[in-house]
Amino acid sequence: MYPQERQKYEAEAAERKRREEDVERARVAAELARLAAESRRRAEERKQEENRQRREADRKRHEQEHQQREVEAAARKRQESDDQEQAERMERWKRSGMPREWVLEHLDGWDHPTWMSLVGRVKATPFWPLKAEEMVAYLEGLRDELRVERDRNREEQRQREAERKLVEVAARKKPKKAVKRNPLCERCGQSARVRKERYCKECRKVIICELETAGYLTLPSPKQLSEEKGRKPIRSSEWFSHQSREDDYSEESEP
Repeated sequence: MYPQERQKYEAEAAERKRREEDVERARVAAELARLAAESRRRAEERKQEENRQRREADRKRHEQEHQQREVEAAARKRQESDDQEQAERMERWKRSGMPREWVLEHLDGWDHPTWMSLVGRVKATPFWPLKAEEMVAYLEGLRDELRVERDRNREEQRQREAERKLVEVAARKKPKKAVKRNPLCERCGQSARVRKERYCKECRKVIICELETAGYLTLPSPKQLSEEKGRKPIRSSEWFSHQSREDDYSEESEP
């Protein structure tokens, strides 16, 4: 081959090789760009999927919570209804008189077989089912109340019996004679010792001395101040007339 043709051929080969390299680089760059875009797309899709899954999980969680609240509300309402019905049955059982009669029969206490027999009796009635704890609490409270009432009635009966016995004893006893007490002195307030005297012994002496000193009494006599044997105290006019007669007698006897 001629040198010129050889150079031309080599130049064409180099140009072809360069174009191929440029095409390869462009293809590689395009592939890299495609891969990067694919990676970004996949990341975006993954993010969206995660968001969707999160939203779905939140929705499911909210739905579960809502369902749980509904179930709890229904259960609470059902429990309240059951409690109300049970409370009504309990009240009807209390008003039936069965607990009071049973407690009166077992007022001193009861054992487990006796309690189980009562439960069996209650099961055969329309009042069942009832809570055993509430039944026991009510029966124990009723037992305490009835015990207190029984003790009070016994005490009242004992008191009435004691009063009745006292009345019978008092009726069998003879009535005592009334004790006659001496009157009180009109001057000092002490006992006069004699029922018909108005003054005690000391006061009578003082009064007689006062009358003698005043000149109203010349012939003192203790019985003049007493109401014994129908005598009455001497009035002042009598004392004056008696004193005037004594003065006249003394004037005539003088020489």
